[in-house]
Amino acid sequence: MWTRRTFFKSGIACGALAIAGARVRLAHAALPGDRRFIVIILRGGLDGLAAVPPHGDPDYAALRGPLALPQSGAGAPIDLDGFFGLNPAFHNLAEMWREKELAVFHNVATPYRDRSHFDAQNVLETGSTKPHLLNDGWLNRALQPLALDTGNGALAVASSPPLLLDGPARVTSWMPSIPSTRPAMSSSTITTPGASRPTMARN
Repeated sequence: MWTRRTFFKSGIACGALAIAGARVRLAHAALPGDRRFIVIILRGGLDGLAAVPPHGDPDYAALRGPLALPQSGAGAPIDLDGFFGLNPAFHNLAEMWREKELAVFHNVATPYRDRSHFDAQNVLETGSTKPHLLNDGWLNRALQPLALDTGNGALAVASSPPLLLDGPARVTSWMPSIPSTRPAMSSSTITTPGASRPTMARN
């Protein structure tokens, strides 16, 4: 079974990936080499203060209470700049930070303030100011001016493209095969409905 933790560990977190590089670099000659823009959608949400805690804030521990990470020892955040740190579970992202391949934008939000998770997702993926105001995704709209709307310029790692990539620009989706963990079913385990219930069997 694939979980969020599995995706992060394998480095192919599920979401939408807009790619400008590798075999699709011919889609836009002005774009440099092998650069890629990756968008990861965490459907269940993410606690930003747990992922990137402001451990250097003197009020952090008091305000966060039992949810605060310890200042030192096991479970302490990986320091980034003396003020913010990374949750120790994100040690792979810490390496990207050291290589200047990661930037963290904290406390970023859409203007949506109501309580519908689904409407909030719609605003997030369409880039609109209100739910259901637009029918296409902001990432799809970004493909055309970059000449990446040919079908090879954007890839969704999903069974079908999310709303984020929905729109007139052509995109591609792909989902890795996930081996089944269920035991093989033999013919002896297949029964006719009602066979184990004599009162339901036909006369």
